[in-house]
Amino acid sequence: FIHNNDIKSFIYVSSGAVYDKKDIKEGFLEDDKLINKKNSKYYNYSINKLTTEKEIKKEFSKTNLNYYILRGFTFAGPHLFIDKKKFSFVEFFYNCINNKDIIIHGNPSSTRSYLYSYEFVIWCLRLISLNSGSGCYNLGSSYETTIQNLAITIKDVTRSKVTIYNNSMSANKHYYVPNTRLIERKTGLSQKILFKEIVKRYYMWLKILYSF
Repeated sequence: FIHNNDIKSFIYVSSGAVYDKKDIKEGFLEDDKLINKKNSKYYNYSINKLTTEKEIKKEFSKTNLNYYILRGFTFAGPHLFIDKKKFSFVEFFYNCINNKDIIIHGNPSSTRSYLYSYEFVIWCLRLISLNSGSGCYNLGSSYETTIQNLAITIKDVTRSKVTIYNNSMSANKHYYVPNTRLIERKTGLSQKILFKEIVKRYYMWLKILYSF
């Protein structure tokens, strides 16, 4: 496809899941250690992403075209449908809207960050418009929050009266936040829509979509 069509530049959305676990909470860097443990929950998914990254680098080395590998972390916004409950973000909204108590199954102190889907598109378009310097970049938010705070914020924004339960306080904490300085320097962009505003905007979209 690349060789037979008039491709100017190419974006591949990989994943932050390609990185190995990190002990220090400082944001994953593009040159951090990559996953290599076969017993990891996301091993097959991560290896597929890394294999594709390598293929893209190999193929584009034969051309003068630019490619951008974006290791995406966690995003939220319109068209993240509420029936897909495997994500904490939408599951907590589903529970609050349907008056069902929230149960946090992992460690409530696990750390996440959220980039608004609108901004995700802007960053992609900026990379394409620059059309210079192929590379691999983390894409996501560097502003941290916990799963517990996510639940509390969604409950507050929706004005729900549900109860939040933690049933895995002893579970290992999971840290999943990118360091985004490289792509910020590349594009000249920074995150504008922060966590609580993302929650508010998503709730407004749901209210329009479901007319409640």
